[in-house]
Amino acid sequence: MDELTPDLAAGIGAGVIFHFNGREEGTGRYHPMLLQFKSDGTGLVQNSDNMGGVNPATLEVVDVDFGEEYIMNISFDPSSRMLAVPEPASA
Repeated sequence: MDELTPDLAAGIGAGVIFHFNGREEGTGRYHPMLLQFKSDGTGLVQNSDNMGGVNPATLEVVDVDFGEEYIMNISFDPSSRMLAVPEPASA
């Protein structure tokens, strides 16, 4: 997990109740996701902006922008779902 850089910064958008950015830096891999859930029952799953490192399969330097590989809009019923995230000390 030390390769991931969770982005829990404030100001990520109106109504966002959960935000995880699995960005990787310098690993040479492409696919970690950015995941968002919003209070209105919508959300987003897309690739993060992964930068740096050489992909061992292609020998190309990784430079991928947000959503360049995949983007999926998601929806759910916010009145019937609960998002539980453990406290860091108990995770």
